[in-house]
Amino acid sequence: MKTIEKPCTVQTQQGFSVLYKDRYLYSRYAPSAAIIKFIENLTLLPDTLILCYAPALGYGLRELIEKMPPGCHILTVDFDKQLYDFFREKWICANSSLADDKRISSVLLASPAEIAKILNDGKFVPPPGSFKRAAIVKMSGGTAFCEEAYTEVTEYADNFIQTFWKNHITLTRMGRMYALDVLKNLKMIEFASCSAHNCGGHANLEYINNIQFLQLYSVSKPILVIGAGLSTDNLLPALYAPNNDFFILCVDAALPALLQNGIRPDAVVAVESQLAIEKAYIGAAESGIHVIADLTSRPRVTRLCGGNVSFFLSEYCTLPFMKELTNAARSLGIPVFPPLGSVGLYAVEIALYLRKPGTPVFVCGLDFSFVPGQTHCKGAPAHTASLVTADRLRPAGTPAAAYNHTAHPIVGKTGRTEYTDAALSGYGALYAKRYQKVSNLFDCAVSGMQSGIQGISRYAMFSLIESLCDYEEATEPIFAAPAASQPECRYVENQLKKLSRIKAILTGSEEPRSDTELEELIAECGYLYAHFPDCAAGFRMTQDFLNRIRAEVDVFLKAGQ
Repeated sequence: MKTIEKPCTVQTQQGFSVLYKDRYLYSRYAPSAAIIKFIENLTLLPDTLILCYAPALGYGLRELIEKMPPGCHILTVDFDKQLYDFFREKWICANSSLADDKRISSVLLASPAEIAKILNDGKFVPPPGSFKRAAIVKMSGGTAFCEEAYTEVTEYADNFIQTFWKNHITLTRMGRMYALDVLKNLKMIEFASCSAHNCGGHANLEYINNIQFLQLYSVSKPILVIGAGLSTDNLLPALYAPNNDFFILCVDAALPALLQNGIRPDAVVAVESQLAIEKAYIGAAESGIHVIADLTSRPRVTRLCGGNVSFFLSEYCTLPFMKELTNAARSLGIPVFPPLGSVGLYAVEIALYLRKPGTPVFVCGLDFSFVPGQTHCKGAPAHTASLVTADRLRPAGTPAAAYNHTAHPIVGKTGRTEYTDAALSGYGALYAKRYQKVSNLFDCAVSGMQSGIQGISRYAMFSLIESLCDYEEATEPIFAAPAASQPECRYVENQLKKLSRIKAILTGSEEPRSDTELEELIAECGYLYAHFPDCAAGFRMTQDFLNRIRAEVDVFLKAGQ
C-alpha cells in the first residue's frame, strides 16, 4: 500500500481527522474530543509560555486562547515542514481573526536548540523575562514523528526560563557591583593604553604599567587547568617544582593549594567581585604571579599578587548597553567570553583562547561535585576555614553541604557516590555541553561529575607530555603591553559625560534637546537599572523608576572619576 506523503483530511462521524504517513493524527471517531477535554482540564498560571506541539488542524487552540490568563503566549512548534504548511493552510487561513492575535505565533524548527534563540530574540514571542514557566500541549499525533526532538524542546525551554530567572536574581544582587568594577577596571586599562600614547601620567602609575593583554594562540606548551575540586589533591603530589612541562593556569580558589605544594602557576584566573575571595590570595602577596581577571572582578584582587594583570570580559547582561561595552573591550584588545558563571569554566575558555592550534589542554579539579565533609581540595579557602573554625561543637569539614535542600547524589567517574547541588550540576552540564567535542582537551581528574570530555590517566598524561617535548617555544609573548599603534578608547570618559547629562536633565538644571533624549541616554547607560528587581519588565519612563535612576547616577559618577 502506498504511503501518504502529504497530510490530508479524512471525514469521520464527528469531523475531520488527518492521515499522514499511514498514521491518523486524531481519533477516527471524535477527532477534536480528546484535545478539547485536555485543555478544559488544563490549569494555567499567568505569565506562562504555552508550547503547542504539532497543531495540525488546530483543534483546541480557540479554547486555549479563550482560557489563557494574562501574560501568557501560545507558540505552536513543528519539525515537519509538511505538517507546518498544512497547519498554516488549514487553521490560520480559516481563523484569520485568531491568527492575527499577538498572543499566538508559529515556528518551524530545524533542531531543538533553535528554541533558545527564538525565546531570546523576542521576534516570535515576547522578550525574555515575560514568562515564569512553560506548559506543554501535544496537539495531535504528529508529535510521534519527532518525539525526541519535542522532548528536547521542552528541556531547552524550561532551562532557558529557569536560567533567565537565576541570572536575573544574580544580577539583582550583584549587578551594581559588576558595573562599578567594570568602570574602575576599564579606567585603569584606558590609562594604560593612554600612557602608550604619551597622554599623561596617573597617580597609580606602577599598577598601570603592569597591565598587559592576552595574546590569541600564543601558548605552545601543553596547558594544565587546575580547579579547586577534590580531584586536585590527587594531582598536586605528581607535579614537581619548578615544572616547565606545562603552562599552569589555576582558579583563584586553588592558588593556596598550589603554593603550599611548592607549585607556582603561570597565571591565576579571577572573576569574583566580593571581598571574601581575597582569602584565596593569602600567601601570594608580592609573588609576582600573573592575574587574568574579569572586568567585573574586584579591582583590589588584581593587585594582590604584585605582578602583571590581564583582563577579559564576560557578557554578564543582555541589555543594549552591553554591546557598547563589548565593542570598547574588543577595541582595547580584551577578549570577550559568553556568560559561563564558574571561574573554572572561564579558566578552560582562557586556556583554549591562549593555546596554539593542536596544543593539548589538561583539566583537573573541575569536579562540580563533592563528598560529605569536604567540598574543596586541601588548602583551598573553604577547607582552611573549616579547620580554623573547628571546635568541639563544630568538627572540621563541611558536612552541611551534602544536606542542602538542592543537594543530591550522583555516580562519579570512579563509580562511587558523590554529591552535587543545583548550582554545581548546572555548571557541570554547561561544561559538558560546551567542551565535550573540543579536540585535544583532556580531563585528568580521578573523581567528580561525569562530563563526557575525553579522560586521561595521570601516567598517560605525562607520557603524552614526553612525546611532545620537542614543542617550539613561543616566538610571540603570551601577555603584551599596550602598543602605541593600539587605538585609544574613551569608554569611561563617554559614560561620565552621559551620566552627567542624565543628572542635569533629571535635576532640571538642563533641558532635554528632544522628547526622547533622556530615554535614549538611560538605555545607553543600562547598568544604572540592570540590578533593579523589576528590570525584567523593561525600562519605563515612570516617576518611581526615574527617581531610582537619579539615585544611581551619583554612585557611578563617583566610581568613574
